[in-house]
Amino acid sequence: MLKADENIIGSWILQDYIRDDYTMTHALHFTNYIETYYPDSSLIIQYTDSSGIEVKDTGIWFWTDDQRFIHYEDIDSVKPFLKPVELINNNISLIPSAILEDVKILKLTPEEFGYIFYQNTMSHEFVFIRQ
Repeated sequence: MLKADENIIGSWILQDYIRDDYTMTHALHFTNYIETYYPDSSLIIQYTDSSGIEVKDTGIWFWTDDQRFIHYEDIDSVKPFLKPVELINNNISLIPSAILEDVKILKLTPEEFGYIFYQNTMSHEFVFIRQ
């Protein structure tokens, strides 16, 4: 098993979400966002929505480009914060949208994991700590 494989396997809790260089974690309308990577290339992404309902999606992941990128397949409804910001009741809200495919690894250690990807012209950066 490669070192990157050893580091990514397990569960990761979202610590920070940064969009276009601005921390937007406070604007998320869900909690307990966790990504769990398995050695067989399966993946579970789960979170609790604003109604208290646990949402779970499964798919597969694999390394691309010498382990600088991860490619995701069959992940449909996760990443609930990628649609552009909307103004709801004079509050900024991030609402569900987007399909996750390739992400660029920014950091991957036994305790920290970070990646970035772009949707249209917006950057989306995710910072995780190990569960």
